[in-house]
Amino acid sequence: MIVKTAVNSKIKKDALLNGTLLAGLGMLILIGGSVSFSKEQLSQYGFLIFVFGIALITLGMMPYRKLVRIENCPDEIHVNDDHTWVYYVKGKKLAEIPQETMESVNFIARDPSYGICIHFKKNSSSKVKVSDSDTQLQINKFGCDLFMPYFTERSVHQLNEH
Repeated sequence: MIVKTAVNSKIKKDALLNGTLLAGLGMLILIGGSVSFSKEQLSQYGFLIFVFGIALITLGMMPYRKLVRIENCPDEIHVNDDHTWVYYVKGKKLAEIPQETMESVNFIARDPSYGICIHFKKNSSSKVKVSDSDTQLQINKFGCDLFMPYFTERSVHQLNEH
């Protein structure tokens, strides 16, 4: 069985709105600085205005870009026949989680995040295997031992039934 992430349209819309406002501020700084400053002032402060404006535009659009990336290439949980969950992020295997290590699997929604909240058994003989050390697992977020973002409540029901 394979379960995929789904980005809520409200979260995506909010990210786009907030990002557009921040990017608009960056554009306003770029245009306002270039129009209102003299050549002497621009030669002195132009580079700083440019860097600051571009930084605001970039920072504004990054959250939206991340959500679009998740929408285009969703994270996945594959449940194998041996009852091991294999967690893929950006198409790369991130972790293998044996089901016997899990005490509870719940859906959690804390504005604006939502996803799977896993609590592990304290004395389990099996261990979670992390495959990709470059990608960070979200550990101890929202009181969960492991949080997997953007999985829906339906996904949690499917995983608990399997």
